[in-house]
Amino acid sequence: MLYTKSTTSYNQRRYGKPWIAKLSFIRPGKPEYTFGDWLGQPGDSGELSIEVEPGDVIARGQKDHRKGRGGADDIGVIQVDGTCD
Repeated sequence: MLYTKSTTSYNQRRYGKPWIAKLSFIRPGKPEYTFGDWLGQPGDSGELSIEVEPGDVIARGQKDHRKGRGGADDIGVIQVDGTCD
């Protein structure tokens, strides 16, 4: 199934484009990220999308250039109904 999430507009000089990824835990210690797509223009609102199955773990985030952080802002598990909790 295709999971989508809307994004809001942002200051493109401070933040990088939003990202979404599916995490796999094949190797112990560090998950592997498989990135999805973002449809939008830098600074404007847009939409993240990624192919998922129920039980997949996904992460969403956006790099903050001033603080040098690019970690995940939100992590969740895809539910049977297609929502992410």
